[in-house]
Amino acid sequence: MMSGKKIITSIIAGLSVLGLGLVVNPPAASAGKPDCNGRLCAYGEINWVGLLSPASATRGVIFNFSGLANDKTSSWSNETAVDGEYYSGANRGGSRFCANYRTANGWVGSGANDIFSSFYLFSNTTTCS
Repeated sequence: MMSGKKIITSIIAGLSVLGLGLVVNPPAASAGKPDCNGRLCAYGEINWVGLLSPASATRGVIFNFSGLANDKTSSWSNETAVDGEYYSGANRGGSRFCANYRTANGWVGSGANDIFSSFYLFSNTTTCS
């Protein structure tokens, strides 16, 4: 007679042969990106590493990156309830990049990497597209 552990191992092996995966220890759900806590945040590295702006930005007010944070963004997270936009220039100048509410981008891509200089949070959720 097989032990309980051997039976479970046999079942898992059988499911694998059939192409049916079984996740024994699924990853824990994330409560948000590191240190962002419901804000619009920029990170200096891909996959939300190296927080540049713990932006508690006010809706309708331009936020300009300054000093070492300027032109360094590689990923972002918008955990607010409104859309936002990042810009390649100060004061909403230059190229515009949309950051829809409750979304995140772990890599902005080579065309947008390290060029963000300012961002803006809109007063409603439907402005950015």
